[in-house]
Amino acid sequence: MQITEPKAACRKNLFLEIATCAFLFSMFFQVFSNNIADLDLWHQMALFREFIALEHIPLEDHFAYTPTIYPSVQHEWGAGAIAYFLGTRFGGRGILAAKYLLASIIVVFFLLCIKKRGVSKEVLIFLAPIGIGLVSRSFATTRAQMYSFAFVACLLWFFELERNGNRRWLAFWIALYLIWINLHGGFLVGIGLLGAFWSERLLRREAQLHLILAGVTVLGLIAVNPYGLSYYSYLWRAMTMARPYIAEWYPIWRSSGLFQLSMFLMSLILVIYSVMKIGINKADGLAVLFAAALAAFFCVRLFFFYALVWTIYVPGYLQRTQLGNLMEGLCKKLSKFLIPILCIAAVAIFVRALSYQPWKLIVPSDHIKKYGNHPIYPIGPVQYLKEAAFKGNLMVFFDWGSYVTWKLYPDVRVSMDSRYEVAYPEWLVDENIRFYRGEDGWESILTKYPTDLLLVEKRFPLAKVMPQSKWKKVYTDKVFELYARPGLILPVADWTGRVFVGTFP
Repeated sequence: MQITEPKAACRKNLFLEIATCAFLFSMFFQVFSNNIADLDLWHQMALFREFIALEHIPLEDHFAYTPTIYPSVQHEWGAGAIAYFLGTRFGGRGILAAKYLLASIIVVFFLLCIKKRGVSKEVLIFLAPIGIGLVSRSFATTRAQMYSFAFVACLLWFFELERNGNRRWLAFWIALYLIWINLHGGFLVGIGLLGAFWSERLLRREAQLHLILAGVTVLGLIAVNPYGLSYYSYLWRAMTMARPYIAEWYPIWRSSGLFQLSMFLMSLILVIYSVMKIGINKADGLAVLFAAALAAFFCVRLFFFYALVWTIYVPGYLQRTQLGNLMEGLCKKLSKFLIPILCIAAVAIFVRALSYQPWKLIVPSDHIKKYGNHPIYPIGPVQYLKEAAFKGNLMVFFDWGSYVTWKLYPDVRVSMDSRYEVAYPEWLVDENIRFYRGEDGWESILTKYPTDLLLVEKRFPLAKVMPQSKWKKVYTDKVFELYARPGLILPVADWTGRVFVGTFP
């Protein structure tokens, strides 16, 4: 029996839709399949463990023996509570489940938004890979920032409801915002996007009083947290301080590689072209897009928010242009060839993602090339200190302190960890970096604080000059060394031949 033309066209359209979804899903899956445990997981869980022991959130820092800030405001305390619950009960699988759940929430709200905006699959085939490429450096397992990603995706969906005259979202948003405030400081992005959305309504002379009231309400809700009004002063300090040693806080021209910079420029070109063709008045959400682009331009850490806004708004703009019509025409004309190409690409990308072992939370003790630049943890030294029953103060580099705290506190206190503005004055972070670089005056840091042991990675400049000091090397492996202060007696261990496998938690 011969299939009629309309039925054949419908079937071809269905196959193209399935192939498109498979291709885009596999790309997104590869982006967030890197499951290296993030630095901040450890100190977040350690804080909540301390909260359980004390029955309150401490305002003073308990983990460091160097000068710290008072009050120490941890904007990720809620994320730490979730990580502690999942990690201690379900291990790494619990953390990964949270990551994939948050990624799924982002995808759901994204799909709701593009459906509401009437974006065709043909245009998405061309543009969604750009959006996914823009977020290639945004995911980690599981950073509190992922909660902000999910909340922003939800907020963009609420904006779509608002454009269609539905204001019931405001009640849900206030409740969700109260949760967001206690999970991650990225809620400030929500305030910024809400302000941009309001400004567009103002310019269009549309109803806006309810948006002003919503903005005032969420600003007041910031005080509803364990730190009270201290949260405001912390936020001001966090927003205005320089972070010269953390690349993700750099502007795009300093931090990004050629690929990400090219993707960003390409995305802007498509925005300019689309808006010029359809007109500013027909580009709904342009103010939100502009605010997100500006934030991403000055801070790579905010790239995901721009990518999400761009991938929701720009395909709808472009679809109404001649270039958009060309994209749709090519896809329909070449669907016979495009469907198998998309399917093959989807399988290839998915298989590559599986090579990262996305079902396993990895705690590396050495660099793993296929994962690129990632933190490594002093698994061997921590094991050694446990066996030696060491109690005292350990000088560590910025990256290692949180892991040591989670594994060895209260027996061991550290000099530094990745909390940065949460716990430490800026000059102390600068001092820590310069010390491990072996810069002039490094010897004075050895006696400036009551340090008992020094942990150093062999490839650091400090490792080359430490033999000049009076400190004794008591431990070595393929990556790390431990030096003891004069007078401190510890067993000498050479674990160079050992292979260390990190465990979580």
